[in-house]
Amino acid sequence: MDQVFLNKITAIVEANLENEKFGVEELSQELGMSRSNINRKLRSLEKNSISQLIQEVRLHRAMEMLQQKVATASEVAFRVGFSSPTYFNKCFHEYYGFPPGEVKKLEEYDREKAKSVILAEPSAGRSELLTTNIKKAKRKRLILWIVFSVLLVMLAIFSFLYFFKADLFQKSRDGKYITITDAEISIAVLPFINLSNDPEQEYFSDGMTEEILSHLFMIGGLKIASSTSTMRFKESNLSLREIARELGVSYVLEGSLSRAGDNVRIIVRLVNGKNEQLLWTEDYNRAMTVTDLHEIQSDVAQQVAQNMNVAIKPEVKKRIEARPTENTEAYLLYLQAGQLNIEMEYAQQLLERAVLLDPGFADAYALMALWRMWTRKDSLSREQMLGKVEPLINKALQLDKNSILAHAVNGGFRLWFYWDFKTVEKEFQIFKQLSPSNTESYGDFDQYLWAVGKFREAYILCEDDFEQNKALPTSWVTMALAYYYIGEPEKSIETIETALRLFIIQHYPVDQYYLLRNALQIFVWSARYEEAIAIFEKNTEGKELDDLEDDLLGAMGIAYFKTGNKNLATTILNELLSRNSNFFRNLSSEYAAAIYVAMGENEKALQNLESAYNKRELGLAKLKTDPYFQPLHGDSRFEDLLTRIGFK
Repeated sequence: MDQVFLNKITAIVEANLENEKFGVEELSQELGMSRSNINRKLRSLEKNSISQLIQEVRLHRAMEMLQQKVATASEVAFRVGFSSPTYFNKCFHEYYGFPPGEVKKLEEYDREKAKSVILAEPSAGRSELLTTNIKKAKRKRLILWIVFSVLLVMLAIFSFLYFFKADLFQKSRDGKYITITDAEISIAVLPFINLSNDPEQEYFSDGMTEEILSHLFMIGGLKIASSTSTMRFKESNLSLREIARELGVSYVLEGSLSRAGDNVRIIVRLVNGKNEQLLWTEDYNRAMTVTDLHEIQSDVAQQVAQNMNVAIKPEVKKRIEARPTENTEAYLLYLQAGQLNIEMEYAQQLLERAVLLDPGFADAYALMALWRMWTRKDSLSREQMLGKVEPLINKALQLDKNSILAHAVNGGFRLWFYWDFKTVEKEFQIFKQLSPSNTESYGDFDQYLWAVGKFREAYILCEDDFEQNKALPTSWVTMALAYYYIGEPEKSIETIETALRLFIIQHYPVDQYYLLRNALQIFVWSARYEEAIAIFEKNTEGKELDDLEDDLLGAMGIAYFKTGNKNLATTILNELLSRNSNFFRNLSSEYAAAIYVAMGENEKALQNLESAYNKRELGLAKLKTDPYFQPLHGDSRFEDLLTRIGFK
């Protein structure tokens, strides 16, 4: 009977495993017993409290998932009902004596020792959870100390091997050492070296690198360092082994190219990152035609996969070998327009020439749409911008339903300009299917997940991106936001403070403006107003209010008001109210509303939000979960606005 009672508790908890709110009261209702009666029953069985028992069920299931390698530690945390991966790590470590990240490294670990609190129930066909009693506590601690001692010995052995057999290890981006087997399908593609002695051809070497990366992204099962992370090693004096350790990868692809008239020579080398052993090389001497260039890209991707023992599905092979255009000049214009440091207006001119040369070039239309969508030079209204951008996206998708770029651009476009959450979800699923190894270009999908309240999924997505793209300030920002939204504001602050130290903000170009804007928001959301003001004043010194963006002014209007500087807060508010323009990037009404909420003037806040809705201000895509507007939840007018935007 006692075992039946405990089995019943275990079954109920496991049925509600992912529900983080399932606790003592919920279990009491399921059992049809009062809390005191359950505790009394457990004490008679010399068991722990109900809450401890529930937690042990969760931790037991977590151990099984980790041993079966069905998900990462963070994903497992959410699957077993922990809202915070950090708290899960703490509980797991206290219970088993080592963190969840160590489970996969203990290949010979005895499962029965790891779950010394578990007894098998043969008739049930699975392990059932029983908590240990006080008499067994010392024995449990002894077992944990033994395990800990074994780990120390293993660490000593690994340290010895590192110094004498260093090629067995690589260093990850965090400065930690990982075994090659943990990184056996990871690769970095270094920027190809331009040997043409012509700086004007730099775009070609960079473009070829990006195109080969795009082909590799199509192959599932690869872990690929971002192009931004590898760009800092362009013309580096470090050895390939050192670069591999720095990036935490086991393979490195490097190359060089030279262009002479109508011919091009491209030399490619695939190297084992642990010992610099050459695994494959090819010297391509081809004509400077899109046919030959694309055959090189396709062949390199397939040779890399073959040497890394990664299978390519037939349908993926077909897409890898498909050419985006048959016009060489159009293709070279497209590569030139794809440079990160290019002026948007010049890029658009190049792409307009490209589509004139090849009206069927889908990716050229998609890239043109992206540049036009985010240009700051044209003071277009929303209607004017839509008239320019939407036909380009539709044309790209019509020409090529498998254009990865077109689906990524359309996802962001539908999110910000139409609040079409269903299409955004659909586009991201297509993107993942077409480019499964690409974590760098998830585009605006993390923003979508936060907008609709899927904070756990966003955290997992951002964590994956962060581990591979720590050279990007945007990755630090999204990780900080992910921490905030899952309820870890201190971790969020710590992450954004580190980012501010790592990346110097100078006149904030795109990535650094994104860092400044979100740093201010996170500090204001966390009621760290003085620190927000200090960051703002340091990084905007010498600028007038009319030089600053709406979102910066919104955050600072709140910060100044909350610290007692009501005059400056009112000045900022009036500046926002005076910006009531039709420019499609205008966010003034939304951020004026945010300041009014902080001031306690909800009526004026709602009026400005209505104005923002009529202008279709982009930021309303995240209105439902925006911390600035939490005080308005429950107001029927605010809820009606959310419904009209498309939230359900």
